[in-house]
Amino acid sequence: YDGIWARASLDYLPKKDLQKLLPNIAHALKKNAPFYMTHVADCPEATALGMHGVNSDELTHMLEKNSLMLQKSSVSLSNFTLPSGQKVRIPVTTIFAVKVDPKENAF
Repeated sequence: YDGIWARASLDYLPKKDLQKLLPNIAHALKKNAPFYMTHVADCPEATALGMHGVNSDELTHMLEKNSLMLQKSSVSLSNFTLPSGQKVRIPVTTIFAVKVDPKENAF
C-alpha cells in the first residue's frame, strides 16, 4: 500500500493482538510509505470503554521492531463518555511513522 491510516481503530486491540498486527501492516506497506495511527493511554477510563492502552515507549518499540520508523508523535487529551454517562478526558497518542528497509536502518 502507498499508506495506511488507522485513526481510533487499533485502540480496541489488546497489546498482544497489536503486536501480531503490526508486522502485517509493515509487510503491506511500500518502502517509505506513511503509517498514521492513534492509540489511547493505558488507563482505567480507556478500559471502561473497551479500549486497550499501550504506553508510548512500548508503542515506539513495537513500531521500530517492525521497520516502522517513528517520525513524529504527540499526546493530546480527547473527550470520551463512559457507559455510565460520565465524561472523561483520556490521553491519546498520535503516531506518524514510515516504512523503512530494515537492512538500511539498524535500530
